[in-house]
Amino acid sequence: MVVRRREPGARARGRGAGDPWFTPPDAITEKVLRWVERVGRWGTARPFGWPVTRAQARSWLDDFVGSRLYDFGRYEDAIRSDARFLFHSLLSAPLNLGLLRPLELARAAEDAYRAGRVPLASAEGFIRQVIGWREFIRGVYWQLMPGLREANRLDARRPLPDFFWEPEKTPMRCLREALTSVRDTGYTHHIERLMVICNYATLAGLDPRAVSHWFWAGFVDAYEWVELPNVVGMGMFGTDAFTTKPYVASAAYIKRQSGLSAKGRGPAAAKHEGPCARCRFDPDRRSGDGACPFNAMYWDFLARNRGWMSENPRVRALFGTLDRWGDAEVAAIRRAAEAHRDTLVSGGYAFAIDEDAG
Repeated sequence: MVVRRREPGARARGRGAGDPWFTPPDAITEKVLRWVERVGRWGTARPFGWPVTRAQARSWLDDFVGSRLYDFGRYEDAIRSDARFLFHSLLSAPLNLGLLRPLELARAAEDAYRAGRVPLASAEGFIRQVIGWREFIRGVYWQLMPGLREANRLDARRPLPDFFWEPEKTPMRCLREALTSVRDTGYTHHIERLMVICNYATLAGLDPRAVSHWFWAGFVDAYEWVELPNVVGMGMFGTDAFTTKPYVASAAYIKRQSGLSAKGRGPAAAKHEGPCARCRFDPDRRSGDGACPFNAMYWDFLARNRGWMSENPRVRALFGTLDRWGDAEVAAIRRAAEAHRDTLVSGGYAFAIDEDAG
């Protein structure tokens, strides 16, 4: 990873997203990296550029506020194949390590807004994620433990598919790119965590505890207090203690966040697009050859859980769509969902986490 120095206030616009200030490892970090490479069983230790000191973390904060916060609000939910980091801060790792303080981040964003350097949507969106959601999740963890570890409201029991460890084994491009990013960098941003990885895990019926352990093992910013409520609670609806509906979506959502427009699909459209543009699956098809598995699994999920979900005013209207399609089309969709789940192979990887050790 290359250190990129910029003048204070220099913005990333015109140069493209995904240009954070990575920090070369110092002597102590190099020693740790060599140890990790000896004992590690999955993932990669290098390249490594995360901040490990208070001074480095402050430099990352200054760099984000000066160069990427301006565009954060507009693009925070976007998914791009050609920009892994977009305009995100990448500050969750030093923040969760204690190298930065939540209020420190919030005030830095507020100061930039009051000085007229960033728009309100970017400052507010960033502050809300830090002291709105992150600090709320800290309270949720302590309120719901220890039962949160076993929460499984949907009674999902399927083990993790092997492609969580070897992303090349899934043909679904959005999922493959997100899982590859975790394996190779220990990071993906929040939409890929929630609406690609956890969305897929929920629709496929994966065990929430197993998914939680994978997040804990794979992400550079993961501690149980922050990943467990986000994964099991919000991401997979293992409990309804603080979320009002499952956060599930069809391929239409991922297509929209990928920036795929009327230009269509294929190499020409994919030059600066998200994963849907070059995926072998069509995000507009629900069943049949080439249909995106997200679509069939999404509508199958609604059909399977219609009893209790139809009582929820936030999702009730969706069942009218199912009814308009008719029994034959719904049956075809459900067969397609089951056929996809039948392709999932598990058992090639085994790992254990001592949940009380940390």
